Amino acid sequence: MKRVRPFSDRYGWDRGLPVDRHYIEQWISRHANDIRGHVLEVKNAEYSSRFGTPGRITIIDRDKTNHHADLHVDLDVADSLPAAEFDCVILTQVLQYTSPGCCLENLWRSLRPNGVLLISVPALGRIDVDDGADDKWRWTPPGLRAELARVGIEATVEGFGNVLAGVSALLGLAVGDVSRKDLDVQDARFPVLTCGRAEKPR
Repeated sequence: MKRVRPFSDRYGWDRGLPVDRHYIEQWISRHANDIRGHVLEVKNAEYSSRFGTPGRITIIDRDKTNHHADLHVDLDVADSLPAAEFDCVILTQVLQYTSPGCCLENLWRSLRPNGVLLISVPALGRIDVDDGADDKWRWTPPGLRAELARVGIEATVEGFGNVLAGVSALLGLAVGDVSRKDLDVQDARFPVLTCGRAEKPR
């Protein structure tokens, strides 16, 4: 542990499953029943196709070189998404690259009544090695709850992690480098990840 450089410069992807993704996968699987109907996901259909039963998936990305994307949009541009179109929006580890209020208003407008927003954000993490200039924000659970409330979204919010998970994530260790049993110990003082679920009123 006595080192000034991480084991991985890619969050641990080159070693296995990153620590934060362990928590994301657990949390998304708990909300698999929300992933139905027309589902929106950013960059790829990683979670909607693995955990849900969507009738249709729309992939969005602002990167026009992403040929898997159905729509190339900037979430910070108001009304860049169709209104009342989606039954579920999955937004994992994206909000930190946006102007959060604009992005959240845009996504909320795109949800149908009773549609669900599933969002995860870093509470702790390194600056993105590829997109550092746009990697601007981190949220504790109270911070994400307040961010959502500012745009009128009431959500159930929770944090995941402990001190070992935080140190492991910063060092670029993967789940295989750490005991899953240890990762699953939750300590509210040391969140690595914050997740929120919000259902749009009818």
